[in-house]
Amino acid sequence: MDRRQLLTWVVASPTLVVAARLALDAPPADTSPSVDVIPLDLSIALRTDGRITVTLPRTEMGQGITTGVAMLVAEELDADLGQVDVHTADVSTDWLNQLTGLSSTMRSLAAPLRAAAAGARARLVTAAAHRWHLPARTLTTAHGEVLAPDGRKLGYGELAQEAAGVWLPEVSTQPKPVERYTVVGRPTGRIDARDIVTGAARYTLDLDVPGAVAAVVARPPTLRGSVQSYDASAAVTMPGVGGRAPAPLGHGGRRPELRPGARGPGRPGHPLEPRTGQPP
Repeated sequence: MDRRQLLTWVVASPTLVVAARLALDAPPADTSPSVDVIPLDLSIALRTDGRITVTLPRTEMGQGITTGVAMLVAEELDADLGQVDVHTADVSTDWLNQLTGLSSTMRSLAAPLRAAAAGARARLVTAAAHRWHLPARTLTTAHGEVLAPDGRKLGYGELAQEAAGVWLPEVSTQPKPVERYTVVGRPTGRIDARDIVTGAARYTLDLDVPGAVAAVVARPPTLRGSVQSYDASAAVTMPGVGGRAPAPLGHGGRRPELRPGARGPGRPGHPLEPRTGQPP
């Protein structure tokens, strides 16, 4: 199974629990791994400074999915929530489905993310066992560290390179049972709250795309309504109007108008003066 196929299963299925191999994205044995970011999984990477980066193929729109995803990963990795960073994935066909909606993000991603994080933890434990020459089953994890019975400990960042080369974990890769949860289900603040209130969070309207223009859709006032006619003569004389492009875009015969500040169709003074028909 290649990377794209496995990624499709990990991200797209709401029921399949997949523990991705760490070595899938690891360099060959005869090359030197990066000392900066070590890919532990197709959607989870561990930095050598101990930061955990999750690539989320969905869009945060205020619903809190970045915090929810971070909590799941922190839970299964036995890491602190503050160690987890969540970044939105770039648009790519590799993800198969990047639709954000229908309250589906946590339902579809929870199981594969938990499995991937649990597998990553098992490989970190195995890497520590190899370094210390101890049975992996005698080691525990907490707060982003692997702990030995004699008090020694190693941070996840210190083990990142070795963990990326572990093919066969020596401890269970199964996610935790609910009764062992210490992060999920506990009250916590949002990990992106500071960025939101300080204006650091970036949204679509913050993007400066060269040559792009704003498009506003004038919609019929009824579901499945259709536009029978409109008069754009007044609209095209308004400042900033670059043009108009009538085009059916699905139910309702919606037509975009390339100008700022459009009001809904059917309201007094609408520059398009649309006439709409009733739905069938």
